[in-house]
Amino acid sequence: MTEQPPGRKEKAAPVIRDLASKIACGTYGPGRKIPSLRKLSERYGVSVSTARRSVKALADKGMLTFLHGSGTFVAEKRSPADRRFRIAAVAATFGVNAMNTCTGIAVNGILDAADELGIELTTIPMRFEEMSDARLEALSGGFDGVILLGGYDGILSSPRPVCAAVGLSMHDSCGGLFSLIELDPFRATELAVGFFRERGVREVAVAGHARPAHRLREQLFRDAWQSVGTLLFPPDDTPGEYRPERGIYFTCGAAALAAAEAYHAETGRELGRDYPVLCFDGHPLFVDRPHRNLPTLAINLRLAGVAAAEECLRRITCPGSASRRIYIAPELYPGE
Repeated sequence: MTEQPPGRKEKAAPVIRDLASKIACGTYGPGRKIPSLRKLSERYGVSVSTARRSVKALADKGMLTFLHGSGTFVAEKRSPADRRFRIAAVAATFGVNAMNTCTGIAVNGILDAADELGIELTTIPMRFEEMSDARLEALSGGFDGVILLGGYDGILSSPRPVCAAVGLSMHDSCGGLFSLIELDPFRATELAVGFFRERGVREVAVAGHARPAHRLREQLFRDAWQSVGTLLFPPDDTPGEYRPERGIYFTCGAAALAAAEAYHAETGRELGRDYPVLCFDGHPLFVDRPHRNLPTLAINLRLAGVAAAEECLRRITCPGSASRRIYIAPELYPGE
């Protein structure tokens, strides 16, 4: 049977999804003019008519508005009448290219769920050092639910949000206040042990991080590896000396990228090709070389965003319901 070409909706869907994510993340803020149809068609590799359908679909949702003779702009107010619940997504950064960052892809999943669940999403950039119990409590008063994207649990102590709260990539539930969506650290440990054993590694250095999720990853790997080989803990959570026979397990993706960048600057070579190293949480998937050759454990972030939105809505519509910890199984990406 001859394969049918993709329909009009399928061609427009990636454009709609990326533009919606850029609007949600603030890349295109309220009142800002978006690129012309011709520029959109060139950027996304689609026809002008497909770009036009994509823009119209977002205008129909109230996200864009047309001004005759001036162009297409992000709507100043986006509160369709059929959206009942207001949810805030908080992250340290949403990135200029929303669909090429961990946070942007997770927000895209929240947006997918929002259309079906009747949710109005607001994104709020907040650096980790800006977060506090008081800031979260004040923020939560303006929404029905709040989703924290990233390791804010390393900063919060005893927050009292006044709305439903969900943490994505957090581990500490703050006494059961947060439902949590996490990369399954138990499955990740199994994959990490298998990764190093397949490469004949007997000695592994763990480069960790102070946040709760990273400490758990470190502890689980320590418990699993002690019956397999030797475990090293370099000072100050640095990777230590690189050796062909020594594996390095980065429990923090940002630390892994920094190490790969420093190695490349010093040698002109790629760390992931030269040594048996493994990175937790998928950061190398969203950056250019020399990081793309860094093996990593990662989850489907879009599905994680969907799960976060669904869990937040459950907490909103069932007041007093217990928080939950939802694990998503990771996959091992060996690098290019």
